[in-house]
Amino acid sequence: MKKTLAALLTAALLTCLCTAFAADPSASDWAQDSLDQAIALGFVPEDLQSAYQQDITRGEFAAIAMQFLAAQYGYDVENFYFALTWRAVQDPDAPQLESPFVDGVSRHVDWAYSLGVVNGRRMTENEAGLKRGTFDPDAPITRQEAATMLCRAYAVYGGSLEDAAGPSFADTFTDAGQVADWALDSAEAMWALGVMGGTGDGLFTPLGLYTREQCIVTFLRLWQSGPVSRAKDNVAKLEGPSQEETIAYLKDGPSGFPFNVEKRWDTKLCVVLYGEYGGMPAKAGPDLILVYPDGRILRVDDGIPAVNPRGTAPNLENLTLSPDETTLTYSVTYTDRSEMDGFVYHEPGVYRVSLDLATGKATLTVTPLNP
Repeated sequence: MKKTLAALLTAALLTCLCTAFAADPSASDWAQDSLDQAIALGFVPEDLQSAYQQDITRGEFAAIAMQFLAAQYGYDVENFYFALTWRAVQDPDAPQLESPFVDGVSRHVDWAYSLGVVNGRRMTENEAGLKRGTFDPDAPITRQEAATMLCRAYAVYGGSLEDAAGPSFADTFTDAGQVADWALDSAEAMWALGVMGGTGDGLFTPLGLYTREQCIVTFLRLWQSGPVSRAKDNVAKLEGPSQEETIAYLKDGPSGFPFNVEKRWDTKLCVVLYGEYGGMPAKAGPDLILVYPDGRILRVDDGIPAVNPRGTAPNLENLTLSPDETTLTYSVTYTDRSEMDGFVYHEPGVYRVSLDLATGKATLTVTPLNP
């Protein structure tokens, strides 16, 4: 287990943050503003920011749920997975990552299952206690299933069904009796909190399918209306690794890929590490990693093209920290053109980067050179 968790820690460290985009025109008019808000808050995966009226799948719901939970704890999703995995390694009583599914393996689904947000289907358990089964990641979700998973997500960061008090569900919806026993408490709670409404004509329609936009909008309402929420600043802190613990992990490389630090800058905003991972089957080239005081990490994506078709990163030149310790500048010079099978990997030029250490945002400028 610890070997697997260590590999996942490295995977998280090797992934950079995503950029949020506004909702696209495929959204319904009633949902557009809410979708934009949810995207701005950071809990809509980039690949789900389209086709909003399409039925959402179980795998997609798990991805949104995990990004929503990350936002509730004040993380981007990669650092959330890093913190969860770190806690699992350090504390055997913390939620441990389980991967029981033989179909549709993904971190989002595995962690959502491990935290109790989603369940599997056709699960079995052998004499050793090993669980196996299917998840059906591409299957659609019903409204009563959505209510149940919303409640489970709410419980992860301290919410309770007892938080919900409102109008009588049974008196409001004429089809309340059609809600499954296992979903009734959740449907009542999501209705009472104003997270889920009806479908018109006094119906809740428990077996109706759920769309992407409905999923995102209800998560936003849970953020806004839930008595426990980061919006109300009352979500308990998730204890992840400290800054130095993260750096030590990088350097030790328990998964077989130690980060060999060539240069280190201790700034007032973060620790900047420049070096290269060892143990790789092929040379990957150097990396620039920012480690923040709360243990969050950011692998810098500066837009400088690779050296060759293998994706090898170039050596950085003229690394300079600004006097106020807020900006790191550096450059890369390519004197020739790199091309293979009609694809150009880089053009000759001087590639200069100004890196904002507070945000990790890199600004790239290119001065062309004659080949």
